[in-house]
This record gives sequence, structure tokens and C-alpha cells, in this order.
Amino acid sequence: MAGKPAALPKNVVATLLDKLSSDDTFRALFEKNPVQALRQVGAPDPEGCAGCMTVKKLAPKEAIKAASAQLTTQFTAALMLQPVRLDAS
Repeated sequence: MAGKPAALPKNVVATLLDKLSSDDTFRALFEKNPVQALRQVGAPDPEGCAGCMTVKKLAPKEAIKAASAQLTTQFTAALMLQPVRLDAS
């Protein structure tokens, strides 16, 4: 990953969280290839973003939906300083 990850546009975050909380095919793609999944939702720098979003097993759809406000804040922060947790506990 080159440099620090940048914030994601709100419309990209909304699409990402919607798909992660509802679309089984997208969730499987995200677990297997986060760069491709982020590219699919229009992330401007999918390679840079994916470094902070890799997961072994995604959290359940309901958990992502319940945490969407907090995740939106993290993804749209001016500078993402730490990885965003999308893993199942």
C-alpha cells in the first residue's frame, strides 16, 4: 500500500455498507478480493482502501447495518489512522 489511505466519498461508503449488509454475492467478493469489491462500488483508490479493510470472515449483515453510522464516520474521516473492523467477533 502506497501512503496512508484516504477518506472515501459518502456515496461510496453508503453503497459499500448497503452491499455489505444485504448482498451475499458482494460479501463473498469482499472477503475474497477487497480491491475488486471496492472498485465495484466506485472507491477512488481501491488498492489504498483495501489495506485497511481486509477480513477473514465478515461480521453478520445485521451487525454491519447496526454499526453503519459509526462505520460511515470511520470511512469518511479526513485521515483513516487505523484499520476499520469488519470482522466477525
